[in-house]
Amino acid sequence: MRIPFERKGIRGKINLEKGVIWGDRDLLLSLLYNLLDNAVKAVEEGGFILMKGRKLPQGYEIKVVDNGRGIPQEEIARITEAFYMVDKSRSRKEGGAGIGMALCQKIITLHQGELKIDSKLGEGTVIRLYFPGKMQAVKIKATGEQKAEYEKQENKNR
Repeated sequence: MRIPFERKGIRGKINLEKGVIWGDRDLLLSLLYNLLDNAVKAVEEGGFILMKGRKLPQGYEIKVVDNGRGIPQEEIARITEAFYMVDKSRSRKEGGAGIGMALCQKIITLHQGELKIDSKLGEGTVIRLYFPGKMQAVKIKATGEQKAEYEKQENKNR
């Protein structure tokens, strides 16, 4: 995962303790990339971004901290809604369609975790991700068409 810290003259540091997060590797990388990409967009030249991970007794926590422009308090509750953007003028300058944080929320929910946002306008943002140590099994009910496709694949593999 390559984050363009240098492109904007941003100091970036990633410090992750060894630990295990149960889940889909590609989705988890997408989650982390989206959070770091948003931080890069929010931080001005000379600013900083820190991603820190630590093992907890019952899981794993990742924090993404920046000293960017921050998010107004009244906007924090809506930031994980699809297509919602705090600063609509940003989408033209820096790219984005307002789906990154909604995607992050979906991914963390799929992994039975939590996403929390703390921010102060003009000071920066802290995003905390919590992943449980073990995920609970989830039953998924397949449609008739999905069952038929599964059985077809099973027969091919025999």
